[in-house]
Amino acid sequence: MKYLVFSILFLFSLSFHAQQTTIVNGNTYELTVEIEGELDLLWNVIDKRFHYFVRTKDETIIELQNTQKEQVYQEAYKTQLVDVTKKKSCYEYIKVHLTRS
Repeated sequence: MKYLVFSILFLFSLSFHAQQTTIVNGNTYELTVEIEGELDLLWNVIDKRFHYFVRTKDETIIELQNTQKEQVYQEAYKTQLVDVTKKKSCYEYIKVHLTRS
């Protein structure tokens, strides 16, 4: 019986996500907060496509773009994340921390 009650409470708690209504670039979105920290990761499914956003400490929300040009993704979100995190390059960060000596 305790197992059943615990299971029901656990499943019920999974259905709650921190959602908030936000205006980004003039569009209103109901965003789910996935990760909170120095940068918060928010997301939503819009027109059957996942859209990701980051929120900075000063509450600025930026939509991460992955536009497509001639059937090739441009991966603009990488540049956006570099700009937001003030790092020189995501690749330099990976190279520095993942090389073996």
